[in-house]
Amino acid sequence: MTSENDKGASGLSRIARRLADLIDALGEIEQSGKLPRRGRQEKNGVVVEYSLGRRSLRPDADEEPVADASARGSCRAETARPRQPDLVEPATDIFDEDDEIIVLFDLPGVHGDYSCILDGDILALDAKSGSRHFRKEILVQGELADETPRLNFRNGILEARLRKRPQPQPS
Repeated sequence: MTSENDKGASGLSRIARRLADLIDALGEIEQSGKLPRRGRQEKNGVVVEYSLGRRSLRPDADEEPVADASARGSCRAETARPRQPDLVEPATDIFDEDDEIIVLFDLPGVHGDYSCILDGDILALDAKSGSRHFRKEILVQGELADETPRLNFRNGILEARLRKRPQPQPS
């Protein structure tokens, strides 16, 4: 009686042998020089049936152009567009202290390519890291002093400190 592990191992070895046979058959098709669009190969009990689509949007010289778009299968004419960076909203912590508001932005992978601007009561962050673009706007409540935020960037964490306006002391 074989255990479950033995059955699994023998099943995997059969899959590996069949996969190796498939790779050999595809290698022989490629070495034959001319790849027919459709075909069937048999070797060592392995039957490989294949159907290849066009490799170009232009028809081959010996073929007539395809008039019907549905006859082309999944081949579509599209213009390649450059990949846009992923837009990510960073994780943010806000601390409302007595004399200032502290905002922490988590910006993994950023190494100094950032801007953090206070426009009225909106704090806007913009940072880039490779294929990621971090952007976030925060509505800051409270009376803030009219000055730029003090920024400190360390280990992927941007700290923005916004001073509050001093409150008049009641007399």
